[in-house]
Amino acid sequence: MLNQSDVCIGTDNGSISILNTKKGIFTVVTKAHESDIISITINTFDQNGFEILTVSKDDKIKVWNEKFNCKLMINLMD
Repeated sequence: MLNQSDVCIGTDNGSISILNTKKGIFTVVTKAHESDIISITINTFDQNGFEILTVSKDDKIKVWNEKFNCKLMINLMD
């Protein structure tokens, strides 16, 4: 679960990572794409729920739940 001191990062190897700015801890959460993540956005629903949207050079858009499970994938090349 993310908190206010966490920064969500999309990396050039296709991973979603979390940087805790208070503790200085960098954690790779999941291998999300086969190529660079070029955009990442967090949508917050309330204090307990959010989703993460990633866009990658692998021509896919993915939506992730708060447990970092992919719940939707759109292939832009179809």
